[in-house]
Amino acid sequence: MGRWGGFVPRPDPEEHARQVVAMTDHGERLAHLARTIPEAEQDVRVAGALRDWVQLLARGPGEGPFANWTYLRSLARSVRSLTQFLQEQNRPRPL
Repeated sequence: MGRWGGFVPRPDPEEHARQVVAMTDHGERLAHLARTIPEAEQDVRVAGALRDWVQLLARGPGEGPFANWTYLRSLARSVRSLTQFLQEQNRPRPL
């Protein structure tokens, strides 16, 4: 196991790249769906997630030892917010 126990300090670059592509593809579909909902029906969380999403895609991961990991985590956070919002929009409403 080594010094770090079960923790691997840096993920495999190829696997990480696959995860970024998958997250980006999924996030683009969610962002498109969220944008089809009128702004009056969107909450603050969606506006923030959409703004963050655009900024993340525009700037990329950046530099530094944790840049790629932080970038993927930020993409995932936006995807989670969009997913939660869209799930709430699709829940049956009481009559």
